[in-house]
Amino acid sequence: MAGSSRSLQFDEFTPATHEDWHKAAASLPRTGTPESLSTATLEGLDLQPLYSAEHSAGLQHPEFMPALLPRADAGPRPWLIVQSSALANPGDVNSELLEGIRQGSSAIQLTPDYSLNPGIDVTQSAVAPGGHRGNVLESADDFALALDSVPLEKTTLLMQCGAHNLPLPALLVAGLRRQGAEPDKLCGAIGADPLAWLATRGSLPVPVDALYDEQAAWLRWARERAPGIDAVFLNGCVWHEAGGNAVQEIACSLANATATLRAMLARDIGIEEIAPRMALSISVGGDILMELAKLRALRLLWAQMIEAFDGPLDCQLPTIHARTGRRNKSALDPWNNMLRSILEALTGAMGGCDSILVEPFDVTAGPSSDLARRHALNQQHILQREAGLARTLDPAGGSWTLEVLTDWLAREAWSMFQDIEGRGGLLACLRDGSILRDLAAVAQQRAMRNAWRRDVQVGSNQFVDNLDFESPGLPENGLGSAPASALERSSGSARAALQVDYCPDSSFISLVEAAARGATLQDLLQILPHDSTEGPSITPLNCIRLAAPWEGLRANASAHRRRSGRAAKVYIALCGEAAPLHARASFVSDFFGAGGFECTVGPAHDTAEEAGMAALSAGADLIVLCARDGDYPSAVPVFCSVVQKRQPDALIYLAGRPSDEVEVAWRKAGVVDFVYVGAGCLSINRSLQQRLGLAS
Repeated sequence: MAGSSRSLQFDEFTPATHEDWHKAAASLPRTGTPESLSTATLEGLDLQPLYSAEHSAGLQHPEFMPALLPRADAGPRPWLIVQSSALANPGDVNSELLEGIRQGSSAIQLTPDYSLNPGIDVTQSAVAPGGHRGNVLESADDFALALDSVPLEKTTLLMQCGAHNLPLPALLVAGLRRQGAEPDKLCGAIGADPLAWLATRGSLPVPVDALYDEQAAWLRWARERAPGIDAVFLNGCVWHEAGGNAVQEIACSLANATATLRAMLARDIGIEEIAPRMALSISVGGDILMELAKLRALRLLWAQMIEAFDGPLDCQLPTIHARTGRRNKSALDPWNNMLRSILEALTGAMGGCDSILVEPFDVTAGPSSDLARRHALNQQHILQREAGLARTLDPAGGSWTLEVLTDWLAREAWSMFQDIEGRGGLLACLRDGSILRDLAAVAQQRAMRNAWRRDVQVGSNQFVDNLDFESPGLPENGLGSAPASALERSSGSARAALQVDYCPDSSFISLVEAAARGATLQDLLQILPHDSTEGPSITPLNCIRLAAPWEGLRANASAHRRRSGRAAKVYIALCGEAAPLHARASFVSDFFGAGGFECTVGPAHDTAEEAGMAALSAGADLIVLCARDGDYPSAVPVFCSVVQKRQPDALIYLAGRPSDEVEVAWRKAGVVDFVYVGAGCLSINRSLQQRLGLAS
C-alpha cells in the first residue's frame, strides 16, 4: 500500500509449485499436454518448458562455481577482444592487425598458412589467390613484418601451429629478436594440437610421439623464456565445426587434453607445470542456452579432469579462447551473420571466456571488408561498455533452467569422456573411426533438420531476401599482394641452415638459431629428426556449413538467369477467396524462394478454370495450385485439365498435404508434387532444378 512503512513479506503469497504450473498449463485450451511442449535436443535431452527450484535443489555444482575458482583477481574482468587476419602477405597482415588495435582490440591472432607444411592434405581448406590459405609466415622476416610496431607487451598473441609445435614458434622468436624484442614479454597462447590436426586433415607427417616430443620441448623452453605464454593450445573448434553436439564437443576436448597431459607427464613435466599452461579454443554456436551450459559444464569438467591428475586447485581454471562458430554462417543474406555472431559473443561473454574472436559477417564470401571487420570489433565493445557484461561475474548463474542443463550436460559429457578413455583414448577412437561416426551421425541429423526446415536458418532456408546469388568465391583484390615463395626468398640460406646441429635437449634453441640465420619454415621442418615410421592416417572429419546446399541451389538459379536472360519462375495460382489463402501462398513463395526461384502470387479467382487460364498466361516454369483443403477435391481435376490441355508438359504442384489415397488420385490428375509444412524443402527444390535443367 502506498505510504505504508510496512515491508513486503513474501510469505503473504501462497508458494507456487511446479505441480501447480503443470495443472494450470494442462487446463489451457489448445496447449496440449505440458509434455508436448518439451524440445528434443541433438544432445539427447528432452528440454522442458519450465524448470523451478525443485529441479535444481539436488544439484552439487552451484557450490563450486567455475567462475569463482582462485585466480589473481577476485572480481569480474573484461574478456580480451581478438583481431585476426586471413590475409596472405605479412605486410597486409600487419596493417590489418594494427588497425584492429587502433579500434580497440586487446588481442591478436595469427592464422598461419598450414599448406606450407609438407605432406599434409589441405584439400578441405579455402584457397586464396596465389594458392594461400592464411598468413604466409615462412621466415623470421615474415614474422618481424607481420608484428612490426604491434605493442606485444600489452597485446595478447594467439597462434595455433597445426601439427608441429616447434617451427612456427622458432620463426616467431627469431623474428621478434630481429626487432630487438625478447619473448619474455609475450603473453597469450601459442601451440600445436596434433590430434585435432589428425581429425580434420586425416594424417600426420610423423608419428604422434614425435609431435609430443616437440610439444614438450616447446613447453620447457616457454616455461623458462616466455612465462606468459600458454604453450599448449588445443583446438576444440574442430568438433563443433564437424557438426558435433555439446556433449561430444566437451568429451572430445577433455579426451584431447587428457592425451596431452599423459604425454607431457610421460616426458617428466609435472602437472603443476602443464595445467596452468594449457589453453583451449572453442566454437560458440547459435543455441544460446545450450552453448552457455556447454561453457559452464566444460569449466566444471576441466577442473574435475585436472583434479584427477592430482592437480592443485589453482591449476584447475581453464583458459578458454572462444570463436564465433562457422557451421551456421551463410553467404546468403550475410548481414544475418552479424546478428548470429553478436548472440554468440554474448554467450561467450556470459560463459566466462577469456577471449572472444568475432569473425566478420562476410567471412564466408572471401576476404572481409573494412566495414565488416569494424562491426565485428564494435559488437564486443557494445557488450563490454554499453551492456556492462565486463562488470559481471557469472551473470547467468542461478537460472534454474541453466543450472539443470549444465548439470545434465556435465554428467553426459563426463560419461562420454570416460567411454572414450575406456576404448583407449582419443587417438584410438580416431583410428577406429568411432569418433567420426558419432559426430557424423549428429551432423546428419542437423543437416536433415535444416533441409526439411525444422530448424530455420534465416536467409538460407527460410525468409529469403535476395535471390540473385553468385557462388562464394575470393575476388581478385582484397587479399593484398601475394608474397614471394619461400624458395624465391631463401637465396641459399637453406644450405647454411641445414648445417645446424640438432640436439633433442635443446631442439627449440637449435631451430631459433637456424631461423635467425635465414632458414625458412620448410628448412626447419627438414632439420627436425625424421622417423622412418609414417604418421597415422584416418578418414578425416567432414566440416560443412549448413547453408552450403542452399548456396548451391541459389548459385544454380543465378547462373541460369545469366545464361538465359530470365529467372526460373514459379507462379502460385489462387483458387478461392484471397484472405484465407494468404498464409499458404506466402509459405509456398518462401519455400521455392529458398531454391532460388522467382515466385509470383497471382490474383485470387473464383473458379478453377479461371485460375488455370491465369496460370497459363504467366509463362512460369512451375505452377502451384493454392486453395483451401475443402476446395481441392473439386478444383484439382478441373485446374489440371485446363492447364494440361493447352500445355501438356506443364509442371503442376499443389500447396497442401493430402492423405495417401487422395494423393494417388491427384497425381493421376496431373499433380507432380506437394508442398506443405514438413516437406523436404531442399530435396524438392533440388529435384525441381534438375527437372528444369538448372542443375545436373
